[in-house]
Amino acid sequence: VFWDNRSTDRSAEIAKSYGPKVRYFLGGPLPLYSARRRAVAEARGRYIGFLDTDDIWLSHKLEVQLPVLERDARVALVYSNVEFFDNAGGRRIRFRRAQPDGDIFRTALSHYDLPLPTVMVRRTAYDAVGGFDESMEACGDVDLFLRICRQSKVAYVDSVTAKYREHMGSLSVRHPEHSLVEADAFIAKLRTLEPNFDLSYGPEVTSFLLQRRKGLAVSSWRAGNPGAARRQLGRYFQALPQMAAIFLATFVPFEWATSVRRLMWHRQRRTGSGRG
Repeated sequence: VFWDNRSTDRSAEIAKSYGPKVRYFLGGPLPLYSARRRAVAEARGRYIGFLDTDDIWLSHKLEVQLPVLERDARVALVYSNVEFFDNAGGRRIRFRRAQPDGDIFRTALSHYDLPLPTVMVRRTAYDAVGGFDESMEACGDVDLFLRICRQSKVAYVDSVTAKYREHMGSLSVRHPEHSLVEADAFIAKLRTLEPNFDLSYGPEVTSFLLQRRKGLAVSSWRAGNPGAARRQLGRYFQALPQMAAIFLATFVPFEWATSVRRLMWHRQRRTGSGRG
């Protein structure tokens, strides 16, 4: 299914060039998760994967992920490793060791890291939790996948199955404040689903909200506003020590820090050290 949300590039032409293998729909323009929800509504299969037009699935993705869902009916979501890349030629592999699977809700809430283009879900699991929340603009996939993780088992495939493009035009970069508002809304939603949610998941909730605020600071730094990033980070040193390291890093341009990080990653890769 290709959902064209009134794109202004050659997306329609490219999608239609595949013939009947790709079912093309023109709609909107709609908010992001309204468009995603309508695309899923048109899907006919037992499983759903997600691929935005600026990302890439590798040729073996379905080959390595589908068998996981086929052999264990308890698994509702499967995810894997991803390569981040940018238009300047930069690239990095997200995980350097196997990630958690099974009952991962507590872990995923504390430190969410389910790369969208790698995820596949059972259609029945998607429907059971109500699908994408159309009121969200930035974190609808986080909201959906964590609701699935809360109810079902998850599997991780230790393979790079997709490439995710990082660029300044993305919604999360242009409007990072949306992620804070929607993080609060998501936690409020979970509180209505489970009595004593904060009592059961207090530390994880705190970590989840702090990670969202760290993301806002990094977005400000990347956008060329290190002063705003430092103001945001300075409030949370004690709760999340990682904030202090990012605070110090903001005194150099984001591109410099990214280059150093990339160089260190390549060095660790050669020596076999490093962590996920």
